[in-house]
Amino acid sequence: MSRVAMALVTTVGMVAGALLPSASAEAAEVHAIDPDSIVITNVTAPGSPLLVRQVTQIDLDWSLQGLNASAGDTFSMQLPKTFQATAGVIDLKVAGSNESAGTCTLTPITSSAGPKLVCVLSDYVDTHDNVHGSLWIRVDAVAETTESTVSILVDGNPVIVSLPENSVIGPQDFGPVPSEPGKHGYWANSERSAIKWVVDFPGSFAGETNPLTIQDTFSDGLTLVESGTQAPEFTSIEATQAGWNAQNWVSVPSTQWALVPQDAHSFTATLQQPIQQDRIYRFSYVTSVNHPGNLVLGDVFNNTASLNGVVRSKTVEYKTVGGGNAQGDGRGGFVVVKENLNGDGAAEVPVATSYRVTATITEPGVRPAR
Repeated sequence: MSRVAMALVTTVGMVAGALLPSASAEAAEVHAIDPDSIVITNVTAPGSPLLVRQVTQIDLDWSLQGLNASAGDTFSMQLPKTFQATAGVIDLKVAGSNESAGTCTLTPITSSAGPKLVCVLSDYVDTHDNVHGSLWIRVDAVAETTESTVSILVDGNPVIVSLPENSVIGPQDFGPVPSEPGKHGYWANSERSAIKWVVDFPGSFAGETNPLTIQDTFSDGLTLVESGTQAPEFTSIEATQAGWNAQNWVSVPSTQWALVPQDAHSFTATLQQPIQQDRIYRFSYVTSVNHPGNLVLGDVFNNTASLNGVVRSKTVEYKTVGGGNAQGDGRGGFVVVKENLNGDGAAEVPVATSYRVTATITEPGVRPAR
């Protein structure tokens, strides 16, 4: 035979899955979070002690170095019931690529435990060494504390973390007594499947007008909840700072007000006299999201109310619950490829001919010796 008809070419490169270990059969919990890296900050009022109903951010670093982690392994963090989380998913995105080192799921408070973050590693960790990154989540403070620290469970182990400004979580600040109409909106549940809207106005704003009329319009994709515990209602409270801080709202008799839908996305509410000048009135109602499973980050819902011609608007946005990143060192690998060669001896080599190639990788990314 004058020529070699077939040859084996050994190519060295960063080849995912080539002669590399596969994920373990049983997932394990790994201690990836650095407890000393956990920091709690006040997002609503940066540099100030945290108050109930303010948003706080929790930052941390994580690393798999020396842990022999595999795809499917997990790491976790559970917060005390001092905080409430919105349900959501966070990707540990690899910078400069479309890859992810894992996916983290944030779940709200349950009857027995606080919010929990569980991260499941992807097969990226099977093809990279020294995988590490950072992670952050945003939650609401929902309870006062008597200590300036909280206990967070990291992979089941308690870690003591300082609260913002090394201070306790204080009571909610309701601000001054409203002197003019205001409108507010927020997610009505942790699953973000409904939005609660509130219109506040002092009785003195209504004066002797009879009735006070609220014309309200809300975004497509929402449906007014007209019955049950989330049905629309008028309430009132004493128009003093002490009364406003106490937030002890009293229902207005149903015979004094009415709501008439105008179309699928608007209604008119009326409040009859007597409207007391020394009280603050609130009209509250809930709209359900028609297809909450279809929401994407950045979706915005608008709501506009006109009170006797005075217009107030509010938007509620579907925001991320957190973010994360990852990076790692790719492992070396090689692929064996059989290629056809030109030559007049090709027909003389049996199709089933096999070849042996011996290769040794001494360092990741280094061409093997043959």
